[in-house]
Amino acid sequence: MKVGLLIDRWDPQRGGAEACLDLLAKHLARAGHDVHVIAASAREPLPGSFQRVRGLGLTRGVRERRLGRNMTAAAQGLGCDVTVAVRHVEQPTVLWLHGGAHKATLEARWRAAHRGRELPKALAIRGRHRTFVELEKRAMAGAKSGGAGQVICPSFLVADELKRCHPNAAASQLVIENGVDLDRYHPGLRVDARAQLHTQLGLPRDLPLIVTGARNPLLKGVPHLLRALRQVPGPWCFVLAGPKRVRAWARRARRAGLRGEDVRVLANLPSEILAAGADLCVQPTWRDTFSLATLEALAAGTPVVTTALSGLAPCVEAAGGVVIPDPSNESALAEAIARLLAEPPQPDKVRASVAGRGLEPWMEAMEAALLSSQ
Repeated sequence: MKVGLLIDRWDPQRGGAEACLDLLAKHLARAGHDVHVIAASAREPLPGSFQRVRGLGLTRGVRERRLGRNMTAAAQGLGCDVTVAVRHVEQPTVLWLHGGAHKATLEARWRAAHRGRELPKALAIRGRHRTFVELEKRAMAGAKSGGAGQVICPSFLVADELKRCHPNAAASQLVIENGVDLDRYHPGLRVDARAQLHTQLGLPRDLPLIVTGARNPLLKGVPHLLRALRQVPGPWCFVLAGPKRVRAWARRARRAGLRGEDVRVLANLPSEILAAGADLCVQPTWRDTFSLATLEALAAGTPVVTTALSGLAPCVEAAGGVVIPDPSNESALAEAIARLLAEPPQPDKVRASVAGRGLEPWMEAMEAALLSSQ
């Protein structure tokens, strides 16, 4: 099988969809398939050949549409049997909606920016976002109407979003939940990871650590979390890992009433340390289609507090964690954090909730889906 992987830029170090696609590409290459990466830019090393494409135009919407069209044309020129797109393009064989329905993404961002206010009756969708919504609608119409032959959802949350946003969709849909490296993330790493994190932060070894991994702290509900932490009895230290604007979020924590010594904001933290080094992982998200940070924490035996807007909410509940309905309910968030710090579930029970979600079953299910889509 000759596979074309369509993505804006190939950079697995960014994590998220890029890291997942890299794992899938390497699996396909090991299985003997011919893998081609088609993107506007790429970071080495690549799992197969690379073809650069560009989108030209005066507006971002036009550029995005032409980029997607050129990606599909490049895959056709290479003679690919299957094209897998994690972005919105013209007629992919498989659309892997790792980010979920684009309209749902925009709605979640709006609610996060407006502290959970009710959405306007007609949310304004402009520029490239309108292009993405239009391309997604076409993809959901199915291959016979110029759309995708198959749509893969990383969680049942995404499947439900698509039903709401595209009630007349004809494209075949399949839920394949993401996997996790169960050897890389496991409770046996907790003692060393915790010691390493305390040493790095210059904190006493017995001080409880609360962590949140967030490239986009606003969407992940961090402003509400900062205010909720004022209600959580100490001592503890909160670690926010991932934001680009480190100083800005440190200042925001102080403005929320937290002491500087109780908060650490880091641009980068190894995912193994983030997952296994803390007493509690808190992801009070406004929307997360399938949080890899949450999945890795559960695999490492770290209890989690999240919201019903996370695709991993059922796993968190099964692991003895807490799922709150509303990210803006700061009292409920504080109560959940305090309870799990005082009475955490056993690491083995936490890990058991994801014991069947290793990388191999996930990659094999994805490979089978691609083969069936030819």
